[in-house]
Amino acid sequence: MIDTGFTGFLMMPLTESFELALTLYGTSSWTLADGSSQPKLLGFGTVILDDVHTHGVIVLEPNASRPLLGMEFLRRSKRALAVGSGGCLLIDEEFMSTELAKANKPDPANPPSEDSGTQI
Repeated sequence: MIDTGFTGFLMMPLTESFELALTLYGTSSWTLADGSSQPKLLGFGTVILDDVHTHGVIVLEPNASRPLLGMEFLRRSKRALAVGSGGCLLIDEEFMSTELAKANKPDPANPPSEDSGTQI
């Protein structure tokens, strides 16, 4: 599961870290969505997605029920999250940047009129 409100790399249940023999990295204080702070154990590990190994600091949560990928994972793995009504996709950032550049490039054969487009 991807949690866009989680700024970290990966949060996982503490009990699963024992099975994986994660290296303990240290401790840190994390600010939660309600503004409170809690101390957390940290580990260091790797997430493998599509044969790409991405390393990062993992928050070991005693009360978590399943792993959560955070925004730092997206940054480190150079992935973007595309969200639509039918679901979401993890997209390679380079591919997305290329496609966005194509979509935003003016078409010389069909220039926009002065009153076309939406102002924000």
